[in-house]
Amino acid sequence: MKRVATLPAPSLRLKLVLSYLIVALGAILILAIAVSLAIQNYYASSQRDQLRAEGEYFAQQIGHLYRAYGANWSTVPLQQVQTGGPELLIITDQSGER
Repeated sequence: MKRVATLPAPSLRLKLVLSYLIVALGAILILAIAVSLAIQNYYASSQRDQLRAEGEYFAQQIGHLYRAYGANWSTVPLQQVQTGGPELLIITDQSGER
């Protein structure tokens, strides 16, 4: 003879506690995903804003040098522009000349 062990039916209280636990864990998971996405978006936006500000600053500095040296690219000492890092500056005028 085989005996099959059956578990007693879960009580209503146990079902209620488990359902609350599942809802709470789901809410925590959704909140963690939302916070993670918000942080990524903020970080990317912050980097983009910083890069834009640095570009505008360098453009102003190069513009001042350009005007100070007679508005002629061949006389502008571009080595005076200190970027502070490994940046590539491509300088063109309105006609596209580098």
